[in-house]
Amino acid sequence: PAARILRRRGSPLGDSPQPMVLEHLLSPEQDEVPEPQQQGEPPAEHAPALNAPASWDEDQDDADDDSLQRAVDVLEAAEAEAERVESVRKTLMAEAKDLYQRAYLLNPKDSYAVNGLTLFVNIRSEKISMLERAVELDNENPYALANLGGELFGVDDQLALQHLERALEINPKLFYARLCKSKVMLQLGDLPGAVEAARSQLEWQPSDQMAARFLSQLEFRLDAMRRRMILV
Repeated sequence: PAARILRRRGSPLGDSPQPMVLEHLLSPEQDEVPEPQQQGEPPAEHAPALNAPASWDEDQDDADDDSLQRAVDVLEAAEAEAERVESVRKTLMAEAKDLYQRAYLLNPKDSYAVNGLTLFVNIRSEKISMLERAVELDNENPYALANLGGELFGVDDQLALQHLERALEINPKLFYARLCKSKVMLQLGDLPGAVEAARSQLEWQPSDQMAARFLSQLEFRLDAMRRRMILV
């Protein structure tokens, strides 16, 4: 048939700029010769269907809309959860502040009450003074010792380390003090000690992602330091 021959020979839109001559290519069943196409005009089978529905485009648009809506839903859910958590945090902090204030009013020499009230102090010098007072009232209060060590980081690193180590002696489960100890030791130039303290933190708190990232950085630096020592 002529259509097969046309396809076999190629389309007038191919390499040749001249229209194909269809004479002698018609099948016997055809009783009339179609009008020749104008140069550059595509055959009917290749002509774009101008009025055909763009179902693929519509389906793609619908899929894009669905994806966008899902993203919006996830974002709104995350924002709602963040607002809920913040609301709970504020409620708990308000309750804690009230309890610490009551405890302090009952006994101004209560080391734990003084330590607890430092949660609501934003001026560093004032917080350090209150924590020093809490340690004076009870030098075996591990929370006051650990908090004071953390506040002294970058101010007096040797004293900070002393307080942190003392806190961990009294309460080895005070895991958050270990990461602070690691940072203080790094500040003091004791990289192996910082690595050991960070590893100890992860032993007590395996899910601590911040400690895991910090330990990875420390181990990289320790490995680099050892390689330099070998090359010297």
